[in-house]
Amino acid sequence: MATNNLGNLEEDFGAASKGAKKTAVAQGLPETVRVILNEDDAIPPTGLFVGFNGRGYLIQPNQEVDLPLGVLEILDNAIHSVPKIDPLSRRVVDYASRPRFTYQTVRGGGKRAA
Repeated sequence: MATNNLGNLEEDFGAASKGAKKTAVAQGLPETVRVILNEDDAIPPTGLFVGFNGRGYLIQPNQEVDLPLGVLEILDNAIHSVPKIDPLSRRVVDYASRPRFTYQTVRGGGKRAA
């Protein structure tokens, strides 16, 4: 029974990625987007490694790079909690979610799906 579930998952993910590609092409959106990853102290000197669909991407800060839409989704969903501190008591009163890695898109970059 586990094999059937795995097979269904593979079919679902395959269909989802094909559907996303067709949607992007139908809407005239690029399959990849050119971005510049903003510098961050948490990014190692070698760059930020992101894996997507079995491929690895090593993204250097402050350099233009073409990335698939799925990699941007990973960057968009990478969040971390930042403490909110009460100025009077200097104690943590709450936490706020913030983007972990930020980037800028470059207009006119990327490749369109064939």
